Amino acid sequence: MASDEEFPGGWPRLAAFINSADDLTMFRRFGRAHCRILLHLEAEITILERQLDLLDTHDAESPEFMYRLRSSEWDEGWNPAQKDLLDELKMKLLEYGKS
Repeated sequence: MASDEEFPGGWPRLAAFINSADDLTMFRRFGRAHCRILLHLEAEITILERQLDLLDTHDAESPEFMYRLRSSEWDEGWNPAQKDLLDELKMKLLEYGKS
């Protein structure tokens, strides 16, 4: 393993030094900022859930859109409201899961 002294001064040398021993590794979690982002994502996901619930209620009352409640398939000529909402919800959930 290369000595940290072999790296240029500044960030490269500091990174090599910190990496040289497990007991030197210490980083901030940015816990408050992380929680703030998660809270905003939760709020956005909750709004999308409500929109999907309202759409489902509308679809259940309308024979024209009932197909959206019973199919996971998608045909090109169909109304895209549910698909668009599910796509947006999926992206937010993936983002939330990574955080």
